Amino acid sequence: MVFIFKYISCFSCALLTVLVCIAQKDYSRIRVGEKVPELELRNIINFSTDKVLMSEFKGKLLILDFWNIGCSVCIANFPKMEKLQKEFGNDIQILLVNTLDSKELLKKRGFPQNTRSKILNETNLPIVIGDTILNTLFPHEGEPFHVWIGNDGVVKGMTNYLGTTGDQIRNYLEGKEVSLLNKLNPNDFYLNNKSSILKEENSKILQNILASSILTKNLAMMGWDNWIKDSTQDYKLVGYRYSGTGIQLLSTALINLSTKYRDSAMFLFYPDRIVLDVRRPDKFVPPHIGSENISTWMDSNYYYYEIRLPSDRMSDSERNNRTIIAQAMLEDLQRYLFVTASIQERYVPCYVLKRISNKKKYVSQSKTVLNYFYESGVFKIENSPISVFTSALRYALGYKGMPIIDETEFGDSVMVDLEINGDLNKLEDVRKGLAKYDMDLVEETRLIDVVVVNDRLLSKM
Repeated sequence: MVFIFKYISCFSCALLTVLVCIAQKDYSRIRVGEKVPELELRNIINFSTDKVLMSEFKGKLLILDFWNIGCSVCIANFPKMEKLQKEFGNDIQILLVNTLDSKELLKKRGFPQNTRSKILNETNLPIVIGDTILNTLFPHEGEPFHVWIGNDGVVKGMTNYLGTTGDQIRNYLEGKEVSLLNKLNPNDFYLNNKSSILKEENSKILQNILASSILTKNLAMMGWDNWIKDSTQDYKLVGYRYSGTGIQLLSTALINLSTKYRDSAMFLFYPDRIVLDVRRPDKFVPPHIGSENISTWMDSNYYYYEIRLPSDRMSDSERNNRTIIAQAMLEDLQRYLFVTASIQERYVPCYVLKRISNKKKYVSQSKTVLNYFYESGVFKIENSPISVFTSALRYALGYKGMPIIDETEFGDSVMVDLEINGDLNKLEDVRKGLAKYDMDLVEETRLIDVVVVNDRLLSKM
């Protein structure tokens, strides 16, 4: 697929683009190994000037970090990117590229100083606002999306936020091999995620396929998670596509089969809710986020799955069709991955968050929202649900293999203020911080639902 950008008139140029080409050319997708053409970037904030030529970054590793204001993961990653910028100084330049939000829209929101995000307010990284051309040169599905451009102006790799680490940058600067997560190679083809992976040009025989399922290894930068509908049969639900780890695929099928968890069961994806009775647990559990080995692991253990069933065999009920598709998906995955998977109740040691009094010391007094701040040993949220805290805690403690159970009964309707001084990885620091709010985090056993995965060869089918 080729994306073209042309100037139509001076008026449309002023309205539609904040990125001006030095020469009026047609620009198409750039792949790894190709050189970036000369461009002038405009509407840059947090920079010495509001416009700059791409050639001015020559001699540095330029990392383009594509984001949008509605992407919480993007924004939460800014402190990490800023830390990398400080660590490597003039050897690199990290440039945040906003693709979805116009300058006018962001002005209405008081961007960046008056936004509700403390991270956005305080970031010092340069930001290109309302980009169109860089997005044309580097089409992608999902953000954050990172493009590495070498000191010679040649694209070295494309990755998501997990692939940009200090170790990877250091390897590049020292001339060592760099293995980027989800790296695109020069000969990679571009897939349209609005179409089936099976629909390749000149493959007319595929038109005769009535039903299909497919499992492939990691497809670079493709992030699918959507149901397939047949436009020739009143948009009847006939299939599903998803990309993820083996655990994520199996959990997705189980969730859609469960009347209890069908509408909301994200916790079943958490590592602390997975019980693995398999010979190769390393095939299901990735290295720690940020690990240098995660790229290699993802290449072998991150999958794309797609299933499509015959339209004439599906009912008019979308809910019923979801169940049928999920059942077929689970059966497929159990065959493909040589495992069995099920949701079971088990007594499991847990971290239990609870109140120790009826006093409401936690109730928010703030008029602004601070969803997440954790830096220099201080964790802080303001005017946010308690689930923001438990999510951060799960990230910090979850690798110890114990689920976090919230028994505060706050739900998402009670907004709280919390500030904990210390390390979230240390239970004693967390308990000391919670004590100020008459709350505690204790280790107790609870009967909870977990996803149990067994080797197929070792269990009865």
